[in-house]
Amino acid sequence: MQKISIWLLVVASLRLLGASQAFFNQSRIKSNVYSGDQKSINPLFCRLFGSWTMMSFTLCVATAFNPFNKALYACTFVSFLIAGGHFASECFIYKTSPIKNAISPFIVAGTSMIWMGYELLNW
Repeated sequence: MQKISIWLLVVASLRLLGASQAFFNQSRIKSNVYSGDQKSINPLFCRLFGSWTMMSFTLCVATAFNPFNKALYACTFVSFLIAGGHFASECFIYKTSPIKNAISPFIVAGTSMIWMGYELLNW
């Protein structure tokens, strides 16, 4: 479980960076994440995106420091399912995020889902 804790702290740092961009540099969210439909990205959306990202940051940090809490671990796992589903729908259904902008979230969410899912199945 120590390696997953390190991974979750790395992911948390990326999420903190993403949240800070959402709150303080909204143009980067428009150009780097949701460039497929920039007119739909407004300050309220960026703050909501930042708030969600801060929540997932908190889950990652809490789980990294307490990886043996099964309920917390499962909640963090579900947060990766939600993030992966969100980016998949934005890419393939709503077309607001080109695949090139969603590759990083897909890699992080996919790796985390596989690793954490495996750990949950073998709990």
